[in-house]
Amino acid sequence: MRKERRTPESCPLQSGERHNKMTQATKKKHGGTYLPKEISLTTPLKRRCFIKTLPLFALALKACVNTPTAIRVEIDPAKCIGCGECLRYCPFGAIILAEKSSFSVDSSLCIGCGRCADVCPSGSIVVESRGFEIIDENCVGCGLCVENCPEEAIFLDPTDYKVIGSRCTGCGSCVNVCPNGAISLEGNKAYIDVGKCERCGRCFSVCRKGAIEKALAHIIEEKCSYCGRCYSLCSHNAIQKGSPAIIDESSCTRCGRCISVCPTDAIKGEARKAWIDPSKCRLCTSCIPHCPYGAIQMVGG
Repeated sequence: MRKERRTPESCPLQSGERHNKMTQATKKKHGGTYLPKEISLTTPLKRRCFIKTLPLFALALKACVNTPTAIRVEIDPAKCIGCGECLRYCPFGAIILAEKSSFSVDSSLCIGCGRCADVCPSGSIVVESRGFEIIDENCVGCGLCVENCPEEAIFLDPTDYKVIGSRCTGCGSCVNVCPNGAISLEGNKAYIDVGKCERCGRCFSVCRKGAIEKALAHIIEEKCSYCGRCYSLCSHNAIQKGSPAIIDESSCTRCGRCISVCPTDAIKGEARKAWIDPSKCRLCTSCIPHCPYGAIQMVGG
């Protein structure tokens, strides 16, 4: 007589006696432990049914581990400046930064205003001499610096060109070079019409007797904000800037504050980017609140 084969779906429940024997055997095999009743071998699926479902559980577990939406901590390279501040707060050494960013000053652009030194939290920037100085020999008193000073820290004294009669010989050299016809000869002496004079300085440069007194600019140091506008506008090299800033790399924290306040973009940064090793990161998020630029964030999930 042919014996009917049972399918997993038709497997009946274990009898109470067999259940006890299997529980004891399983407990002995695993060193005193046994599977919870919810997934034990005595469920209606029976042992062969349970074994057949194991590959499905393995696939589901693998999908959960390798899912691209897993929660992780990342560093935004667009915001990171490589200051290395986050390295101090990672207890697992998961943040990698091979070398900190470096900053340098372009002395040809630096005007010695000292703003970078004022905002440096570690005192790593030194400016030996701040401010600007008028070089009288080069200044023609054009007044361009006066007109563009936002603090009204520059003034002219004397304010206009004038002829020193005792020195003038009436040669007419100044008359010939004046582009606006502001100089004329009256009684064999030069005369300057201040209403027409633009203080270009040409008459002063051609007078061999020193008979023309030019206007001169002066800076009130107490009012000067070291913005550098006068320096950039002067075409006569009459304004001398302060000494360029010097950055001490050994104490620099690479915070980047100096770059943001420099009015002439004289501070250059060679930025490096930090990144997180996912095999070491434990999602403790200790680094996130300590990034001064908000470059670290939790993503996924």
